[in-house]
Amino acid sequence: MSRHWIAKRIQQLDPTTDYDEVWKLAAAYRPTDFIMNLIYAVTFPHFFVRRLDALPLFDGGDGKILKKADARSDDTSWKMQVWWHYGSHHEKTRQNVESINRIHQHYAKTYPESFDRNGTYIYTLCYEAAGMHRLMLRVGLKGISEHEKVAAVHYWAKMSTIFRNATSGEPLTGFPDSFEGIMAFMDTWEGEVVPKHEMGNLAAVAIIRQFAEKYFPRLLHPLVYQWITSLYPDHLIEAYDLKRPKKLVVKAFRLFTAAFLWTGEHIAPDPADTYTERRNGGRRSEPAPPASATAGADQDKTAISGCPYLRQQQVNAANIKDPDVHP
Repeated sequence: MSRHWIAKRIQQLDPTTDYDEVWKLAAAYRPTDFIMNLIYAVTFPHFFVRRLDALPLFDGGDGKILKKADARSDDTSWKMQVWWHYGSHHEKTRQNVESINRIHQHYAKTYPESFDRNGTYIYTLCYEAAGMHRLMLRVGLKGISEHEKVAAVHYWAKMSTIFRNATSGEPLTGFPDSFEGIMAFMDTWEGEVVPKHEMGNLAAVAIIRQFAEKYFPRLLHPLVYQWITSLYPDHLIEAYDLKRPKKLVVKAFRLFTAAFLWTGEHIAPDPADTYTERRNGGRRSEPAPPASATAGADQDKTAISGCPYLRQQQVNAANIKDPDVHP
């Protein structure tokens, strides 16, 4: 297997039909706990700019975002990696998302207006589809590939059909049908003028503190704060009254982040296993079915490597032994 096989494999696939595998390749292999926590610290404050969205997270001061910050970060990262590893068609993904639907329904009993607006869900899914692309552009990189953009539209459009409005119980509607549409939806949503609220700064600072305390000694925490806030767009800085570092400091941290991300993709060898497989202690997870698999088709339950190259080699070997078996 090539030292850098992921990008090559992505280019071999059709993102309109193989979008589950493209997204898995792009999102499920390279991340580590540190990277997932970094992305969480940069990403999650986007989701509670509006007071209604913050209420269930804050939950009167008892929310996990404040009281169990590590667990909140880990739960979010692990759930998403399940989706990315298994794909949008897999039953494990559906079960995982259904658990989130039930959590939303629970909080909707107390905060019904917080879960009522369709756009809140669509913005969150759009951000998951394009958030990494936006971060890469912000630090000076070229962003994700065209193959990944097309796959992101199809993958997250499919994921949007699994979630539902927790207040009404209705399916979500209006997920954009192009990557440009995803970017435009986020720009429009973030461009709405909304009042600041008392929970914003507390929650944002708690998220940054969690990342700093988990990975860095106390003396470096002020630098970590500057690093994370240097990656935030202007509307988050304003919404939460955060202190933006000086321009030269912002530029330095963004260059550092660009080098960090670029090195992970172009210098470090591509892993053979996904984040989920590594987190499971090396136990091979059930592979996701091909994106073209028909609903209800029997799937091979044999535990094999998440690497598509190794998986195909195993399938080929099995076919040689039994020529009547087709992949």
